[in-house]
Amino acid sequence: MSLTPFFLLFRDIAERETRSLFVERAGPLPRGKYTFMDCYCVERHCNCRRVLLFVYREGGGTLTQVASISHAFDRPTLDSGENSHTLELGQTFLDPLNKQSRYSQILLDLFLLDVLDAEYQERLERHYYMVKDALRDPAHEIHRILNQDPADLDEFGDSEASPVLSRPAVELDFSTPLDPLFGSGLGAASVEPTDERFELLFENIEIPILEYYESHPELNDGLVALTLERLGMNPAMDPRQDALCQLIQANLRITLRVTPYSKHEVKQAMRKISKSLARHTRSGGINGYLDFIRNQLSPMLHE
Repeated sequence: MSLTPFFLLFRDIAERETRSLFVERAGPLPRGKYTFMDCYCVERHCNCRRVLLFVYREGGGTLTQVASISHAFDRPTLDSGENSHTLELGQTFLDPLNKQSRYSQILLDLFLLDVLDAEYQERLERHYYMVKDALRDPAHEIHRILNQDPADLDEFGDSEASPVLSRPAVELDFSTPLDPLFGSGLGAASVEPTDERFELLFENIEIPILEYYESHPELNDGLVALTLERLGMNPAMDPRQDALCQLIQANLRITLRVTPYSKHEVKQAMRKISKSLARHTRSGGINGYLDFIRNQLSPMLHE
């Protein structure tokens, strides 16, 4: 199957209709704009009814591919002639033949939750049929484009007209109440930072702490301890004027949408971090914990 970005074939329409997801705060994903660049099969007689979306993160004036998502317009079934491997992968999945990153699974989850609404589904299908109709027309401009050397996707960021750099984004809602977002939990006997099932939870409590510390150098371990103590009692508490609490809860909103941590598990994580904080404060002074997470997490925050 030969795939070509819609942007190369119908640039003007792509500039209006390419969709992005905007992450305002670092957390499960680094902050930035994540653009879903739709690509289609350009084999004339293929009727795959599928789109491959290359996900690009814009940051520092450059684009980095961070996921590749395959989405079928129809659910695969035995009757539709799909092979057993495709049936196992399902209708929407991370394409194993294309580039992925540590953020791919989160981006797939957010794609299904926040990006793939009915309007966007219809838009992708419309793009698919635009490509197929053009391929059947021997006089269409698409044939001249396809006969050229294909542009490298990584160079799109150099174009001032790139939809990746210009299109409005879908913004995540950071005001949703937390209580309805808590899940049934992962069923672990205890919540440990060394358990890969809870790495995302611990990271997305501590990354906003570091983010706040970098913009508020007056923060110290004692102030963080007070916030964590309150969140350890009730992660969905009213933050009032506690800006650090607001930032941690904003990250929890994304985390809980992609992983069904229970309220009890989140409380346990807060308490584990509080114990770590006390230990590092004793050994490193008033900012011992904050300096520790800066050394550990700073590359993740700024990548």
